[in-house]
Amino acid sequence: MQARRIAAEAGATTIVVYRRFGGMPQLVTAVVEAGFDRLSTVFADRPEFDDPVAGFCDLALTYRGAAHANPHLFDLMFGLSNPGGYRADQWASAPDGAGVPGRRSSYFDRAYEPLVRYARLAIAQGHLREGDPESIAAQLWSFSHGFVVLELAGHFAPFADPLREVFAPMATNLVVGLGDDPGHAAAVMRSALTPAADDGSVREAGRTWPTHD
Repeated sequence: MQARRIAAEAGATTIVVYRRFGGMPQLVTAVVEAGFDRLSTVFADRPEFDDPVAGFCDLALTYRGAAHANPHLFDLMFGLSNPGGYRADQWASAPDGAGVPGRRSSYFDRAYEPLVRYARLAIAQGHLREGDPESIAAQLWSFSHGFVVLELAGHFAPFADPLREVFAPMATNLVVGLGDDPGHAAAVMRSALTPAADDGSVREAGRTWPTHD
């Protein structure tokens, strides 16, 4: 997309775009950071769960809802629609706005933190084996992200209910592999996807993501 078109959509001039952001790469960075900032806000608005496995499930479903409500922003945040590619450690912002290679963006970290917190709590409660909470959180995010990307791309079209036929068993297998009791993991997934819990409220929370200031 060209700066001229973006400026026209915003009712401004290209001079404003370049003066405010410096160029298209910086503008894309600002949009990506805003996306992760809003995602972290959506996560923060979710209720706290005493059961960390249930908490993880809630975040995964909320993540899915946010992606479905904002597929184009989601694509941009993860480099799926950026011709130049995307690496979180290449656009991390320093106080002066310069990129800091090798360091994740603080915006990403704020969205990532709830997963780390639930992973740490799950270890403390004995649901998961002793391990690095960061590593566990990375596995949980990878599961959620992979499911969402494939679902948005239409690869689960043959399934009548991807949440129950793909999401729930895969999430169960993951947390059991990490040390959870199979009965507990299965009960959490059943509870998360009961008609009462699956009324859309969890995933609809993601629809607060695209609000504009």
